Amino acid sequence: MINHRPHLRSILLIVQDLLSDNDRRRLHFSFGATISRRLRDNTSLDGTLNILETLFDMNIISEHDSTYLIGKFQEINCYNAAERLKVKLQECWNPEGIAVAGTGLSEHNIYDLNTPMDILIDDKD
Repeated sequence: MINHRPHLRSILLIVQDLLSDNDRRRLHFSFGATISRRLRDNTSLDGTLNILETLFDMNIISEHDSTYLIGKFQEINCYNAAERLKVKLQECWNPEGIAVAGTGLSEHNIYDLNTPMDILIDDKD
């Protein structure tokens, strides 16, 4: 059986297209002491991909957990990239489309919805 789920690396390539040069510079800066200055200083696409590879190597992000990266996108106010990453991961890991979102609290949490744009209710059992 062929696995049709895209890997996180493929999803991250799609998300990279959403980043402007300024977004990329802010993202690199936001990594602070987590990523070496040598890597952070290269704000090209290659530099960003090297940083992502380093985050994989450090087990900060993985195929099953990209919470850190979603938080970084939100931290630099790049909500479109954060939301796209969340949606793509939801599609990837929950192909049936059943989603539960939010914590039930009125806090700003990465698990809460942030300006949802659409809702789909499927009444099939």
